[in-house]
Amino acid sequence: MAMTGNETRRVYDAWSNDYDHYISEEEKNKKEALYYAGLFKEHGAKKVLDAACGTGRHAIHLARQGLEVAGFDISEGMLDIARKRAGDNKLNIDFCQASFTELTEKFGPASFDGFVCAGGGVAHMIDDKEFEQGLKAIYDLLKPGGLAVFENRDYDNFKEDKLNFGPLTVAQENGSKVMYLRLLDYEEKSVRYNLLTIREQEDNPTYDVLTFELRLNITSELEEILPRIGFSQVEARRRFKMTGDIDNLGEKDLVFAVK
Repeated sequence: MAMTGNETRRVYDAWSNDYDHYISEEEKNKKEALYYAGLFKEHGAKKVLDAACGTGRHAIHLARQGLEVAGFDISEGMLDIARKRAGDNKLNIDFCQASFTELTEKFGPASFDGFVCAGGGVAHMIDDKEFEQGLKAIYDLLKPGGLAVFENRDYDNFKEDKLNFGPLTVAQENGSKVMYLRLLDYEEKSVRYNLLTIREQEDNPTYDVLTFELRLNITSELEEILPRIGFSQVEARRRFKMTGDIDNLGEKDLVFAVK
């Protein structure tokens, strides 16, 4: 059975304090945000929404480029960290707790010139009806001519392995070692992302497992659905190199849609 939005929210709330230790890619996030900021400026977008913004790392860098930025996430735990990060950087960013289907209710229709979803946040909408409703809310949120950019991770490429173990990530927390290990468990249309966290605490290590579900085949689905709900231009770039610095950024699928 697919995970509900409330189940996903609880997982990310529980993960929020560890998230930046596990996803320790500050320089990568900065370069990604600079790339997105360049796209929006070229398109003439000034007010941008960072979707599924997590702890606010992309939003911070977008705001530093002079864009008016807001962000939303399903998790208040993540947003607490994002708000603190914005305050520490003396940046005025409106962070709001919401799901994709609640966007126009939270922000109002035709509120933004640009929309970016880095890290594949739309993949959390497992239910087909919710997925299409969420994309329609994004469409309604944009002003005429607005640009939406969707970044999709490459989980589909590992599907033939059925089970895929990610690399071990090690961080330091209050002088103790924390280790993270990822296990991807594939089903027909989705993947369960299981994160094992091991904390060294003297002679008594602790273990936690967090699990959430991600939709597969996102790029093809976006190409099909976005024109149907009204986007006038839709372009997918598969295995796209965001910059020449391939070692830091890797290759991703990007989907661009203009209202």
